Amino acid sequence: MVVGGQDVQRQHVPAKLLFAALIVGIGVLVLSASVIAQARGRVSPGEQWIAIDSAYLKRFPAAVSASIAAHARLCGPGAAVRSLFARYAGSTGREHIALHFDHMRCANRASICGPSGCLHQVYAAVGRSYRLVFDARVGDVELAVTSGHVSVRPECKRDHPCLNALLSHRQWHAEAPMGGRPAP
Repeated sequence: MVVGGQDVQRQHVPAKLLFAALIVGIGVLVLSASVIAQARGRVSPGEQWIAIDSAYLKRFPAAVSASIAAHARLCGPGAAVRSLFARYAGSTGREHIALHFDHMRCANRASICGPSGCLHQVYAAVGRSYRLVFDARVGDVELAVTSGHVSVRPECKRDHPCLNALLSHRQWHAEAPMGGRPAP
């Protein structure tokens, strides 16, 4: 090939070198995604899985334990959770429990997760028992205590309607119903 009056030889890059560069690029992308997930609190390096057995289930009130056990059965053998699976918030002597099924190891992932996110449930103490007050597949759910009330703040995907809810004593109040569903 002649370029600018000079005879220039075309260099061929060996296929092995191109393949190696592709593998390195994919590795960098995977590592970047892992670092981002860890920064959001979704994954903790080295965090152990906790077996969902009778000893684990005894830590929870009956209604909460029954839900965890039912979903573990749907997941199949080897279902387990990470420490961030269950989170708590208190409000003037009341206890609220949020279950984050995105922190559950599940062979049948479709039973707990979908395009709008993974299942999240919130239980509120009512007398001596607990009642399911929020049950939706969303990106995440946060419990926040403000003026003695626990606010359930779901993180929704852009194209998925969501419910911003306020739990107050024994009642369920929706601040802005937008398609999520409070539990009965």
